[in-house]
Amino acid sequence: MRKIYEDEKIVIKETGQDYDFIATVENKTGEDVTFCANDVVAADGSFYQFVIPANDWLGILADEEGRAQLKAIKGVLQYE
Repeated sequence: MRKIYEDEKIVIKETGQDYDFIATVENKTGEDVTFCANDVVAADGSFYQFVIPANDWLGILADEEGRAQLKAIKGVLQYE
């Protein structure tokens, strides 16, 4: 895995795979984190937004939408 970003709340890593998960976003805190990627709009017109539960992670799937999400994440990192 290749680390894209890390701070006191989250770690984002690319898996290096072109199947299953292409990236992971890990919440290092004891509370939920809302993570937004605002430079790419989803098919329904909304922005990509994920809620990552406390001390958990989510995977970005290796499909067209997942690749767009990863591109957005790489472009702009914003979370609460």
